[in-house]
Amino acid sequence: MTKACNYPKMLVLLSFQLVFLSLSLLSAGPARALVFLDKESTECVKCHESSVDPSVPQKVCHSGLCDHPVGVDYAELTSGNPGLVKPLALNPAIKFSGNMIGCTTCHVPYTNQYEHKTLADKRKNPSMPDPMLSVDNTESALCTACHLK
Repeated sequence: MTKACNYPKMLVLLSFQLVFLSLSLLSAGPARALVFLDKESTECVKCHESSVDPSVPQKVCHSGLCDHPVGVDYAELTSGNPGLVKPLALNPAIKFSGNMIGCTTCHVPYTNQYEHKTLADKRKNPSMPDPMLSVDNTESALCTACHLK
């Protein structure tokens, strides 16, 4: 049995949506679109709120670095960045909500087949690829699925 979060779901959803909305308004120019997390990412943030740093809008944090975009259009990013793989050339395991980057772009969403505790337990086995990643990251394969350099 998995451990449930202790946060009221609607309160957490509303608070994170408001944080992203207000930070988008404060930190982005008028031409930037407002940021909203997709449904799956919102579910992730309910329990993994430390992955979102409100002082760094549109970014998620991994291993102390808050440098990966979330809630932004990947196709739009590739149009001005030759260091990114074009959307049509991406590994099919890389998923977007619409065209937006979210948690499940890189991570396996939890389902009845892949529930949190099972994945977390399998993750402890260093001889296996990380089951929580959508692409095996051996030799940075997950990163290079989108990043050319």
